[in-house]
Amino acid sequence: MERLKPFLVPRGFTWRLEHVGVAMGAFANGFFVGEHFSIGLIWRESSGLGLPNYSTDRANAERDSIVTGLRAANTGHDLVMEGLGFAGTYRLRWDGELPTSVYSVTGEPLVDAFIADLQLLIPIIETRPQDIRRVILEAHAAWVRKLYGK
Repeated sequence: MERLKPFLVPRGFTWRLEHVGVAMGAFANGFFVGEHFSIGLIWRESSGLGLPNYSTDRANAERDSIVTGLRAANTGHDLVMEGLGFAGTYRLRWDGELPTSVYSVTGEPLVDAFIADLQLLIPIIETRPQDIRRVILEAHAAWVRKLYGK
């Protein structure tokens, strides 16, 4: 997580460690919390970095519920990157299988792939963070509709 701080802390994010434990191996997880959204991360001793998860903060839950009917939303890194137009260029991917299998399209270490993806996101984080928030809400709403057949 230390390698990610130079990219996120100067842009208003703070790191919050949530859990350190053992469940099918040692793990730690936490969140980079920003004004408009948070980025959740998990590190497993057995496999390294898991797929980042983006979530809306609860500070704007009332406004979001008016727009989407949702009070909180979350979605995976792949849907955020694709929703922002980076479908052909982002590096950290999920193969769609559970348990989660994350890989880098370039073969580089997963943290390096995520840093490369953060560098694509930084201009949006700096100028239009509400676009990332919108993508999180839209992707989550689509998942809910698919799950419940609505």
